[in-house]
Amino acid sequence: MHAQCRIVRMQNIPLLVTVAFLMITHAGSFASTSVEVKNKFPLEKISKVQLQTAKSFEAAYLAAGDFPELSRRIRMNAVACREQQTTVHTLVLKFRNTGNDVLDMLVPQIREAVEEGDAELVKNNLELAIEWTVEMKTDCENTRKE
Repeated sequence: MHAQCRIVRMQNIPLLVTVAFLMITHAGSFASTSVEVKNKFPLEKISKVQLQTAKSFEAAYLAAGDFPELSRRIRMNAVACREQQTTVHTLVLKFRNTGNDVLDMLVPQIREAVEEGDAELVKNNLELAIEWTVEMKTDCENTRKE
């Protein structure tokens, strides 16, 4: 399931209840998606690529042994690459965990709040989801700048 979402500031409580109702009516989709979210982030593949990249830098470093300036630059780029890979790996873990928290924690709370007619709890949970999403967007933008 691919969907593009745009976050808008919501101040209208009935709108929040409508959004929550839509989430609940598609709760079966969310529940089945939960397992998919946990498995859609190929952390093993990312780790494998990181290892292959490190080996490539090592081979290049060893091959450039007779050229100290080239060796130094290769080493500097290897360190920078490793730092970036670590940052991206951490970010992917955070995205996966946040997605699972939304599906496993917030959606059930929103469902219960709608069933009980508690608009304030619906609003608070949706605002929390928005806060997490904005934080992830900021983290992603900061990683791109690095």
